[in-house]
Amino acid sequence: AMLTSFLPSAISFIDFLKDGLSKLLHQKVRNDFLILLMVFIPPTVCALIYPSIFLHALSFAGGFIDVLLFGVLPALVVLFGRRLR
Repeated sequence: AMLTSFLPSAISFIDFLKDGLSKLLHQKVRNDFLILLMVFIPPTVCALIYPSIFLHALSFAGGFIDVLLFGVLPALVVLFGRRLR
């Protein structure tokens, strides 16, 4: 689960950094290895220092989605349902 959520985010972040640094430096970034280090080193260090952080983030996101699905979404369905009548 961690790999499937980490890799697409990392790949998109690599492209984001390439575009941002190219515009900031006004030239094309040629050193892909430096960008890879900028993307992969901080989460790796964070995971090594605090190994259970992924489970804490997952429980936080699960609680947030529970509130959204069972609290906000039904209220919005009723609100929009009454407006359509």
